[in-house]
Amino acid sequence: MLLAFLLAALAACGDSVKNFQGYAFRAPVEISLEGVGDRQAGEVANELFVEFGRLQKMLDVSGSGELATLNRALARGEAGAPSAELAHMVRAVADLSERSANRFTPATGRLSALWGFYADAPPLLEPSATEIDALVKANPRMADITMQGDRIASVNRAVRLDFDGYVRGYALDRARAILKARGVKGALVSIGGNMAALGERGTRPWKVGIQHPRKDGPVAVVELYDGEALATSVDYVRYFELAGKRYCNVIDPTTGYPVQGVEATVVIARAGEQSGALADAAARAVFVAGVAGWRDTARHMATDSALLIDGKGEVHITATLARRIDFKLPKPVTHAAP
Repeated sequence: MLLAFLLAALAACGDSVKNFQGYAFRAPVEISLEGVGDRQAGEVANELFVEFGRLQKMLDVSGSGELATLNRALARGEAGAPSAELAHMVRAVADLSERSANRFTPATGRLSALWGFYADAPPLLEPSATEIDALVKANPRMADITMQGDRIASVNRAVRLDFDGYVRGYALDRARAILKARGVKGALVSIGGNMAALGERGTRPWKVGIQHPRKDGPVAVVELYDGEALATSVDYVRYFELAGKRYCNVIDPTTGYPVQGVEATVVIARAGEQSGALADAAARAVFVAGVAGWRDTARHMATDSALLIDGKGEVHITATLARRIDFKLPKPVTHAAP
């Protein structure tokens, strides 16, 4: 199993925390429940895994799920009639995309498919420049989506929705809502590089380590407070190499090519019902913005806690996050921004 970008940094606390592991959304899942009995903990963890399975099937871009069905209708120039939940998601990602200046663009699923990120095996060649240019010129955007009543259509047949960069955060928001409804006071839920905190671990905030993108072990440790969510976007989990060059699954919609010069981003979203989804989308947008635009993008996404690790391994970090993060030795070269 590929190493997740975040590792739970959990100190021994007797039997007060129950831990459950699984797999969903192409990532390892860990659920840590504080102060819950064995039976209730098992029931709650099972409910969360069932919910994750439901969302994974619903939002699968290739199969028979609801999102794939909607995409086929859009490709034919027809309107789809999704569930109220999926319609809510489409509205939410459209808003997040606009706030990110289209750096987070869930409408560009055709580019991901062209680069082979839906295939079981990595491609042997780059896509042709002609194919890439054609999709870039088609310029699929969330602004191309129209919604009227229970119908969703697109004025651009190049639109193919892919909620990567949103679905894990949305799943964490759903998990936290379920945990609250079940009376759980303290929990940390991790899906790959995304985490959401509920309450505390005993009398202290939950503590997580930020995995170094090129070395074993954490580059830093940070505390997560009640209601906060942390998301990452990285170049080393879903990627392939051709002629010694790394191609990750984060694609710049303005060029049609995977982003270069960025190894990882981390975003912490303030406490809120949609903090997981916001953090997920913001981490993707900051990654696409790169060294030149990461700070402005984080600001537009309404987060003051973000960092970017560039292609040289140097850390660009907001002053707010710098004050609460504990870098591990050897401390990386850091560049703080207001």
